[in-house]
Amino acid sequence: FKRGTSRVPVQVARGDFDGPVSVVPDKLPDGVTADALTVPAGQTAGELVLRANETATPTTDFAVTLAAEASPG
Repeated sequence: FKRGTSRVPVQVARGDFDGPVSVVPDKLPDGVTADALTVPAGQTAGELVLRANETATPTTDFAVTLAAEASPG
């Protein structure tokens, strides 16, 4: 809904990597924003917060593309 927020659970499949992972949202619907999420080292889950501004079109279903980035260290 306009000027609202939604919290979306995010799971990270780690394999052998245990460092922090940055999850960056991409291709959000018009009027929807979200900050990058950092899943800390040793954890596999986090929560992405989506925010709709006053120009967002109400909908019950839309796709969100996420990119995960990490630096081996």
